[in-house]
Amino acid sequence: MALRLAAHPVAGEGCPPVTRHTTPLLSVASLTKSYGGRRAVEDVSFELGCGVTGLLGPNGAGKSTLIRCLAGLGGWDEGEVRLGGIDPAWRSREARGSVGFMPERVSFPPEMRVEHYLRFAAEGKGIPRAERRAAVGAALARAGLEGVRSRIIANLSKGYRQRVGLAQAMLGDPPILVLDEPSAGLDPLHVIEIRTVLGDYAAERAVLVSTHSLGESRRLCARVLVLSQGRLVYDGSTAGMAADDELEGAFRRAVGAEPADDVEAAP
Repeated sequence: MALRLAAHPVAGEGCPPVTRHTTPLLSVASLTKSYGGRRAVEDVSFELGCGVTGLLGPNGAGKSTLIRCLAGLGGWDEGEVRLGGIDPAWRSREARGSVGFMPERVSFPPEMRVEHYLRFAAEGKGIPRAERRAAVGAALARAGLEGVRSRIIANLSKGYRQRVGLAQAMLGDPPILVLDEPSAGLDPLHVIEIRTVLGDYAAERAVLVSTHSLGESRRLCARVLVLSQGRLVYDGSTAGMAADDELEGAFRRAVGAEPADDVEAAP
């Protein structure tokens, strides 16, 4: 049973909130995935509209497994996933085109230049040849990479390499982004810049960010989901949380580290 402080995410400008009359950009219903006899994800359900949503949880909570399912990198045993209303079990190619994914550790051909790599990635994503130049240009602009488009990736700082990974995820303007620790290990300036990029992108799209940083979740995300032992135990808005310790307290209560007397259980 998940704990809730808010029923719906905060929608971005130009994008209506998820209601029973609208189709969510991302819908997960009773998703379950097991490895052997262990359930890594158990009966997880949620819907996402526009905005940035944080995915939190202790190590081993099932975040990586859930992300792999949503990004099309792994199947599941029970439940359903809908990407813009599309069932990936029946229309897998179309569904994959709806999701941009950035793993925690992005691997690049070290000798490639930024723009060449993005052209290569655009081809791999199946973006039509006539549209690739524009798609690459848009991704470079969104990620703030126009000034380093001719640089060799191996010679970039970690912050700029993370931006290249983010640009790859945004290629083709997918309506859903799934990002695994996009700000991990970055200096404060790059964290702020990536936060701005994601906030702008999420104004009309859904962005799901897995992170271990409670503080960054409060600053970046309109909503947070918390997994514990494979189950969704918290689903709440960050609106009105004036300090990191408010989100920390909600997180600790959700995962059982503190009593949940002041948090209402969701049906």
